[in-house]
Amino acid sequence: MNEVMTVKEASKLSGLTEQAIRCGLKAGKLPFGFAFKSDNSKCWSYKIMKKRFKLWLEGKL
Repeated sequence: MNEVMTVKEASKLSGLTEQAIRCGLKAGKLPFGFAFKSDNSKCWSYKIMKKRFKLWLEGKL
């Protein structure tokens, strides 16, 4: 089972825009994942943990 989900998947399930998810992860305001960027890259990457996302949706996180 894949333990991570995409920003697009999280957006559809939560009702938040993809941009809101990205900004929240970058700012450390969303407790279900994180954003990171390697030193030589201009692009950000995002990791959203399915189990934590589910708990957050249920109001348990």
